[in-house]
Amino acid sequence: MSTFGAANYRNVLTGKDGMLFITGEDGVNIELGEVDNFEVQVQNNGTDWQPVGDLLQYDIPTGITITLTFNEVVVRDDVLINPYLEHLNNGIFSLFAFQGKLRSRPDAPNSREERMIFKNCSPNGATTLMNLSPGEIVRRQWSFRVNAIPERIISML
Repeated sequence: MSTFGAANYRNVLTGKDGMLFITGEDGVNIELGEVDNFEVQVQNNGTDWQPVGDLLQYDIPTGITITLTFNEVVVRDDVLINPYLEHLNNGIFSLFAFQGKLRSRPDAPNSREERMIFKNCSPNGATTLMNLSPGEIVRRQWSFRVNAIPERIISML
C-alpha cells in the first residue's frame, strides 16, 4: 500500500489546520484564537410542486441560507461583544466580516491554503451575553446569517 496515493495521510486535514479571522473596521484581519470551533453551513431552500396527473412531487429551488456559528472563549471584548453592544445602544444592527482559513501541511503533495470570505454577517438567533458556571471556562455562543455569497480563494504553497 502506497502512502502517496489518494489516501495519503499527509493530505488529511484536522481542526488545527484552520483558523477564523474577523475583519476589523480598519480592514485588518484579526485572528480569533479564542474560538475553539466554528462551522459555516449552506441550507438549500425550495418549494414543492406537483403538476396535475404526475405522481412525482418536484423540488423547485428558491434560494439559499448561509449561517456561521462558533463558540468564543471569553478572553477579550474588543472585537465582538463591545462593537455589537455599542451598535445596539445606538440603534444600529451590526454587520461583521469573517474569513475562514484552512492550510494543508507544507510537506503534503500539492500543499495549499484555502480561504473563504464571509461578508455582511449579521447576528442571528440567540447570542450569549453571559454564561457562568463555577469551575467552567466562560464562553459566548454566536450565530450569524451570512448575507453574501462566500468568496473562495485557493493559493498553492
